Amino acid sequence: MSSWYLYIIECERGRLYAGISPDVEKRFRLHAAGKGGAFTRLNPPHRIIAAAEFPDRSAATRAEIALKKLPREQKLLWARANPWRPADVTAAPTGRRDLDIGAFLERIECREPLSPSADALRGLHRAFMLSVPFENLDIHLGRPLSLEIEALADKIVRRHRGGFCYELNGLFAGALRELGFDVTLLSARVVHDGALTPEFDHAALLVRLEQRWLADVGFGDSFTEPLALDDPGDQLRDDSAYRVTRTGSVFSVLRRSAVPEWTPRYQFTLEPRHLSDFEAMCLYHQTSPESPFTRRRLCSRATHRGRVTISDDRLIQTVDGRRTDTRLTSLEEYVRALADFFGIDLAAAAAGTSRIAGWFSPREGDSR
Repeated sequence: MSSWYLYIIECERGRLYAGISPDVEKRFRLHAAGKGGAFTRLNPPHRIIAAAEFPDRSAATRAEIALKKLPREQKLLWARANPWRPADVTAAPTGRRDLDIGAFLERIECREPLSPSADALRGLHRAFMLSVPFENLDIHLGRPLSLEIEALADKIVRRHRGGFCYELNGLFAGALRELGFDVTLLSARVVHDGALTPEFDHAALLVRLEQRWLADVGFGDSFTEPLALDDPGDQLRDDSAYRVTRTGSVFSVLRRSAVPEWTPRYQFTLEPRHLSDFEAMCLYHQTSPESPFTRRRLCSRATHRGRVTISDDRLIQTVDGRRTDTRLTSLEEYVRALADFFGIDLAAAAAGTSRIAGWFSPREGDSR
């Protein structure tokens, strides 16, 4: 099956045209010759400014529909994250390029030699959850997200950042493959207010060993070690119990913690996916005012004794079941908390943008 590409062409008077094709350069020549459609006949094309690879036409079409709904400034945001490089059309498929596995293991503080086994998977999964935060700061800094494995490794490993589900599970899948694990990327639909979110709203991983495991380092406050996919019983993880149930081809993850009722978390099938399949929903979550990721800043990580979270101006710590909630009253306190609890250098992350200046504007009547 050949790859397809979602591309953006810059046209006369700065107008943008988005389309899909298995051959971007050939398609551009057709547009330039006036044979690419009415829009580019009326607005002569100047150059290709962006392109992203997808495994098939269906995936590219979904991303194209999402991209065309965005205003111009958000299209340009996507373009900056996916700059056109002619070599792209012969590059290796997204998510299959090598990464520095030694640097990855150092990042998650896992230094022992590893070979594919259930114990190794549990250790890697837990180490990742304890070291790499679930965070969305780039969205609030106006930084476009990339799902290319090199970009994920640069952000999470070299720059000591975190990410959200597509980024975290995308990198974790790449690292597991480098270590010899059999990994399949899965699409999941989150249960929210009793309803299911769209397909590709969440990414999770199937890891096949002597038995099948559900791995997921990108759901925030969740299981720190993988779940046995085919075990219908209670699976204890830290202070919570989990179940994986199955109805036909659909699997469901449920959780029970302080309350006695089981709470559904998300549903998924075992249909294999590519990281590029998630591009459209990744773009949605970066730009839509309806996305939970555009509504608040979040940085959260598991600890050996609980969890630490910064949610907007709140520092929330849970230690041995005891929760404290402290307001951060200034940008200086916020920067210090990010550095102390997550090792994140906000000044470096925000270089070139002034957006953080408004993060701690005084609020009249706020006496918290």
